[in-house]
Amino acid sequence: MGKSEHLRQEINLLRVTKPMSYLLKELMLQSVTVQTSAGLVSGELMIVGSDFILVKEVSGEGVMIPMTSIEVIY
Repeated sequence: MGKSEHLRQEINLLRVTKPMSYLLKELMLQSVTVQTSAGLVSGELMIVGSDFILVKEVSGEGVMIPMTSIEVIY
């Protein structure tokens, strides 16, 4: 299992001792799919803030997602 896959599994559990933003920074500039309460967002993880992430979709549009809306990241 690669480093990215291991981190993705940790994030999916959402029961980690480190803040989610710390773990998400390890996925910066990688392709992710984020399941939120409003649906799926896929693209490149561009920014990880303390309470949000920014995903750049294939279309070039940036989608800001509050941490509280993230259900699963894979």
